[in-house]
Amino acid sequence: NYPDISLFVQTNPAFCCPAMVTEAMAREIKKITGIPVLTLTYDGTSGNKNDVIVSYLNSAVNTANAGKSTNLAVDKTKAP
Repeated sequence: NYPDISLFVQTNPAFCCPAMVTEAMAREIKKITGIPVLTLTYDGTSGNKNDVIVSYLNSAVNTANAGKSTNLAVDKTKAP
């Protein structure tokens, strides 16, 4: 049980062999931990791959702050 973790984010360069192995294990990792694995593959294009995780981060922040007086949100404009 990992109450403070809601998502594993795996980042890897395109066609990285160790990353492909880890990605192939994602279903088993989720089965064992109960935590989903999101893989972001960076292929050298100019697309902003980080946008994919914004909704996951917002959900995690909102869940962590449930019942508190403040509600934080992820500001994707400040992402690298």
